[in-house]
Amino acid sequence: MHKRVDWSSRANHDLAHAFPRERDQLVIKNLAEAELEYPPRLGAARNMDEGYVPGHRPLAFRRALPRGAPTLEDDLQEDPEAVDSPGSAHGEYFYLYRPWSDADAGGVPVRRGKPEIYVTRFFGTEELGVGIASLPQGTP
Repeated sequence: MHKRVDWSSRANHDLAHAFPRERDQLVIKNLAEAELEYPPRLGAARNMDEGYVPGHRPLAFRRALPRGAPTLEDDLQEDPEAVDSPGSAHGEYFYLYRPWSDADAGGVPVRRGKPEIYVTRFFGTEELGVGIASLPQGTP
């Protein structure tokens, strides 16, 4: 079975910095495999949790929580600790991603099917705005 989601070295570094334990990293990567879609699902209820990065399309973002979990808007209206499951910091992070391209393979032939999605960065909510602002315009 091939991976649907591939990660840039920078995104892997971001993930290791955010979650030093390999077990936690695996949870985040499995969640990406299960939940990331391109194009992102757009809708008023999830507009703070998922969508395109303004000024950087085709780059998309998605909050690192399963579908059906309370939205960031719910968190802002309620006590965040009561909404997110105890001990889970995943909802405080976002995937930045885009469709996978042959260039992402770095010149290595892909033998078992190409991934569909490429995670370029993995940001905490406090880093998301600064990280997006540092991206060159029009470049994912």
